[in-house]
Amino acid sequence: MFDCVKDLVVRLGNSFTTLDEREKEYISVNEKLHNYQRLLDFINFDSRKLNKYDDQTLIQDAVVAMNSTIKDYDAACYLIDSNDENVMLLPQYRNSKAYLETIISYLKMMRDKLNNVFMELENDCTNMKLSKKYFEILSSDNPFVDNIDEFVSLLNKEQINLNNQNTIISYIIKSNVSNYKKKS
Repeated sequence: MFDCVKDLVVRLGNSFTTLDEREKEYISVNEKLHNYQRLLDFINFDSRKLNKYDDQTLIQDAVVAMNSTIKDYDAACYLIDSNDENVMLLPQYRNSKAYLETIISYLKMMRDKLNNVFMELENDCTNMKLSKKYFEILSSDNPFVDNIDEFVSLLNKEQINLNNQNTIISYIIKSNVSNYKKKS
């Protein structure tokens, strides 16, 4: 095996050491993201539905994160739930509606942040799985690469210089040919 192949194997071996942790984090973030999305889908930008959602945990967390209190939230929900026209004319009613809409905006912002983290984790996990796949392939005595485009993409991602890329690809082609001959 060429030195550049050995170097690549070592580099790939070091690039997926946290894969299990990242996958757990990915699953956790995905679950949180779905919880936010379910909540936002339920309320559908209607502040009157905010306190009707079964699991108030995310909402209460948002209230606390916004330096407010659950009492303020409950009071705002109580006012908004009123169908009395006299209550609806009160400035407190408008303030409560604005307050609850701020909570909804905060929840949307949190969902968007989680979505960004989710996308980043998804990308990291995909890259680590690819590194692990080719680490295992290249660690074998007679490696066989069935997707050359994917492999070349990995070499580019790993920023292997062109000379070493050519050497590695040549090595893989020879190894693939050898594998084909053994199968024939």
